Amino acid sequence: MPTVANFVTVPGTDSPIVLPDPQTLINDFHSDNFDAPSAIFRSPAVLFWQVKPEGKVRVQVNLNDEVVSIVKFDSTPQRSWHEVIEEHIVLTQLNHVDVVVVADEGEEVGKVTVSDFILMYRVNVA
Repeated sequence: MPTVANFVTVPGTDSPIVLPDPQTLINDFHSDNFDAPSAIFRSPAVLFWQVKPEGKVRVQVNLNDEVVSIVKFDSTPQRSWHEVIEEHIVLTQLNHVDVVVVADEGEEVGKVTVSDFILMYRVNVA
């Protein structure tokens, strides 16, 4: 059966998210649940986002409690980032994204600004 790409924006990521939060020092973000209507469970997907690190910072991104990216940044330019998501992770309902700044013991942690998460996935065409 032929397939096409579909996409969904991750709720709560349309504005910049600074981690750790400068006011509360909370170092993680948890999106609201979102649907990927008609997503093919046995098909890979791609998660895209913008990232702007400041200082040395390690960022972990999870989709549905599965680690999809752990990257240690040590430069400051803003950039786009994407990761290929393995099969069997994207669901038709109740997906969620978590972003965490991970600190190594004894290491000073920089900060990161993330935004504009988009999940691209495949659907069948009738």
